[in-house]
Amino acid sequence: MLATTLNTDFIGRDHWRDKEEYERMRKMGSLKGSSLFLVGAAHTLTNIRSNEDQNPKAFPAFKHMDADSSIAVTLKSTIDKRGALIDERRMPTTPDFGVWIEGEEDSEKGTFLVHGAKSIMRNIFGNIIEEVPTKLADLSAPVPLTPQKKHCVIL
Repeated sequence: MLATTLNTDFIGRDHWRDKEEYERMRKMGSLKGSSLFLVGAAHTLTNIRSNEDQNPKAFPAFKHMDADSSIAVTLKSTIDKRGALIDERRMPTTPDFGVWIEGEEDSEKGTFLVHGAKSIMRNIFGNIIEEVPTKLADLSAPVPLTPQKKHCVIL
């Protein structure tokens, strides 16, 4: 349903090597303005290819679109389940900055990490962002809502 609504483009086809599709999208103006790309967590949290067939620009994909204006969103449940595997494919680079966004009240269901370059994250979320560690195992857990803490609420 979402793909139909948003006039889907297939930027990640053929292990991110489909240059014809990328050029078609670029010529049509599909890559200008706001866009939403649905990719797996490996394409937002890792920077090492799992095999040589994969396009290096697919890891992390959002930084190769436009790092200063792109952000990624990853569910906490995905980080919890796949964090150790993802950590094997992360190496120190220019750090991401992130913030936890809470889902349902008093529940970790739907909680997600929004992360990206410091400039765009600071522009969107202000001073509540924190540096995302190289190893996701070192990532701080979401802080329960209290009157003393700054939180971001998206309505």
